Amino acid sequence: HFGGQKIWHQDNAYFRLEPNDVFGFWIACDDATLENGCMHVIAGSHRSGIGDHGGVADDYGLISPPSVEDAVACEMKAGDALIFHGEIYHFTPPNTTGQRRRALQYHYAAPHCRSSSDSPFPPFTAEVIISGAGAEGL
Repeated sequence: HFGGQKIWHQDNAYFRLEPNDVFGFWIACDDATLENGCMHVIAGSHRSGIGDHGGVADDYGLISPPSVEDAVACEMKAGDALIFHGEIYHFTPPNTTGQRRRALQYHYAAPHCRSSSDSPFPPFTAEVIISGAGAEGL
């Protein structure tokens, strides 16, 4: 089956772009249900800034994760899109069914965003323009 667990995290904890004009797009290729591990979010959590994260690779996530009981489960039909702020707390539980849960995920940042100096990852040094004109001086 497809659709592994991704622990509680905030996307901008990886990117560390400032200002935080960063958005994620999660597009369901298959139905995403409670049973096969749909995305869960904590409504309004993007207003709290970036929480403390730790770990490496797929285990990089919030050190003090929220309770799943406080989360909004985002069940989706194939073709639906979820658009969310880069600092919202979110996770996907493991898919324990025989169903696939494939998705496409994209991230977009405003052209004026820059990597912050406290980023634990290498800075983004190139931009891909999807529309309009880019920021000067990259």
